[in-house]
Amino acid sequence: MQDDKAKTESELANFFAGLDARLNSLREVRTTYDEQIAFNFNMLRFFNPGETKISKILAFFLDPTEKHGQNSAFLRAFLEHFNLSENINTLLSADERALVKCEDCTKDNRRIDITVFFEHAKFAVGIENKIDAKDQDNQVLDYCEDLEKKTSGNYILLYLSPGGCEPSENSISKDTFKEFAEEKKIRLVSYKEVVELLKQYETVCRADNVRGFIRQLQQYIKQDILGESFMGETDFFEGYLRKHPEIVEHTDALRRAIDSLTIKYFEAFWGKVAERLKAENITMDVKGMQWCTSRYSCSDVEHSGSPFGVSGELKKPAVFYEPKGELFPVFIAIGLGMPRNSLDPGLKSKVEKLEEELKAFFNEVEGPDKWTWCAVVPLPHPEFNDNKAIREFLENKDGIRAAKAAEEIIKYIKAAESLWREIQLQ
Repeated sequence: MQDDKAKTESELANFFAGLDARLNSLREVRTTYDEQIAFNFNMLRFFNPGETKISKILAFFLDPTEKHGQNSAFLRAFLEHFNLSENINTLLSADERALVKCEDCTKDNRRIDITVFFEHAKFAVGIENKIDAKDQDNQVLDYCEDLEKKTSGNYILLYLSPGGCEPSENSISKDTFKEFAEEKKIRLVSYKEVVELLKQYETVCRADNVRGFIRQLQQYIKQDILGESFMGETDFFEGYLRKHPEIVEHTDALRRAIDSLTIKYFEAFWGKVAERLKAENITMDVKGMQWCTSRYSCSDVEHSGSPFGVSGELKKPAVFYEPKGELFPVFIAIGLGMPRNSLDPGLKSKVEKLEEELKAFFNEVEGPDKWTWCAVVPLPHPEFNDNKAIREFLENKDGIRAAKAAEEIIKYIKAAESLWREIQLQ
């Protein structure tokens, strides 16, 4: 047993020593040319496009009437790339009309991310884009049934995801999915295939500015959706592992160790936040903040003597960690204990006044309409699943953001309490 342990340690030490030296050489080359190439620059990161915005961008290229100026060139490339019809020339003829929609409503008021409907051919291509969101009950089945009725069965639904995975069984059963797939009514598509499609868009595009955007979109998808590194680092790692196959058997243990460190990092961060809050007589149960990669975890934040949460009309402030959130992963919020339309008119008026005051005070980002929060305020936080951040944690370099997050929570709670008391006296 001891010999096996020593062998493992020796293998890992030799592997990482050589890997570190070679990576340094690769990064030196990258640093040398970064000024000319700007490997990590991507203008799309300024806007942080999520699932909905990516769908709108993809639909923009598919629509011949949009302002890319390329008429039906992109739509033709799309139909040819995925081999969606044997009559592409007919679908793109002057007699045909292609209607491209985002969030196309079904009869049950569900929304297909993208639909391309060829009016005269009565043929439709639907695209369900799944980057972060989970499937809803019967979602994919309902989409297929809706497209079936609108086209008398002349349709195909592309189920798009980063890895080209199948929809969940609560969305469509495995047997039904298999049946539809065999009938070519539904097809799995990965974002790697979208990158290949975008390369074809580059080829057919005649406008330099549009072509430049297409390149940026390719890079964004590869780095931010598929998680690929730039300038060949993935190929480099793959080649190095081929030369050292003995290391592969240790990769699962290394991955588990990183996952364990991530959880400890997450817990340590919130522990530091709670410790700082305690000095202001504010309590936060850090047990409620649990590491997750989807959904969310949250913790109520209580301040001694606070008017929130006492009567049940207004919830206690709560801190949320929602890694797949629409706007930001870490935020503090205050909301109602009941739907707004059932509030007493006098209380509703005061709550709406509080909402206006809070938004003005924090200059906060507008949330989705479905939120009933009076205010939702983003908090400073580290990227818990980022390797660089984990390294900073291991080197004890990241205590500043926890203090800043606590300061924001304190500022928010005291301001909210003060504003609410003032409104109550009016």
